[in-house]
Amino acid sequence: MRPEDVVEKARGPRSPLHDQFDWDDSEAARKWRLHQARSLAALLEEFMERHARKKLAAKTVRRYEALLGYLDQGLLRMPLNEITPLHLHREWQRLLESGGRSRRDQRPRPLSLKAVRNIAGLVSAAFGRAVKWGLVTSNPVTHSEPPKCVRQPVAALTASQIQALIDAASGPWCIKTFLSVAAAPGCRRGELLALRWSDIMDGRAVISRSLTQTKDGLQFKPTKTDKPRAVALLASAITALEEHRRQDEQSAELWGQFVRQHGMMADEDQSGTVS
Repeated sequence: MRPEDVVEKARGPRSPLHDQFDWDDSEAARKWRLHQARSLAALLEEFMERHARKKLAAKTVRRYEALLGYLDQGLLRMPLNEITPLHLHREWQRLLESGGRSRRDQRPRPLSLKAVRNIAGLVSAAFGRAVKWGLVTSNPVTHSEPPKCVRQPVAALTASQIQALIDAASGPWCIKTFLSVAAAPGCRRGELLALRWSDIMDGRAVISRSLTQTKDGLQFKPTKTDKPRAVALLASAITALEEHRRQDEQSAELWGQFVRQHGMMADEDQSGTVS
């Protein structure tokens, strides 16, 4: 996209880029706007428009937009070819020290290592696209030394601990079933909640979709790999599912399809949205 196209796109007051430009009518201001169109802000908006919003889940897009909101306005206005690893290194340090805002009084607060690293990863992905698009010749994030996250060791529950957790569970009548099925290896929460009775066969659960929450409500989406996979269920999970289905069918007789739409084995409408 040419700088002239970026300026024209940003002219509307509702454009995310509108506030990044000076809208004086003089010739000098016009030339300055073309200069601004080569900014980091313009690149990030182009990255979001042409890549993120078209290829990623809505929840991921909203998370990206929130992360980009932490970046310094001065850095966002800089032309791409003037941004150096040192500029970015200073930005990572600023974010770590005072990049966030307290919800109570909006005072500056440090951002976590993980948040800053995610921001750096997002900026790096945008610069990677910029290299492919011929806007820059290299990615300055590569040598900017973003913070490294320290991996914490993960301890899996033993079989007896899992059973103790299931036995102690209280709340919705289906929670024990959910925990029993969740004990199967390789299942994510959204994938479990998206299971249908037709996905349970021969002691296995076929994972082919996931349930996600967006501002428009609950919706189904493909799995991260876009490929269905089967996971073996424990004998206790199969027994729990049999009891769950018996109760589900009894409830459906009393309350109709409403129960099936809101139960663990959920049915969606034609649009793929959970009621």
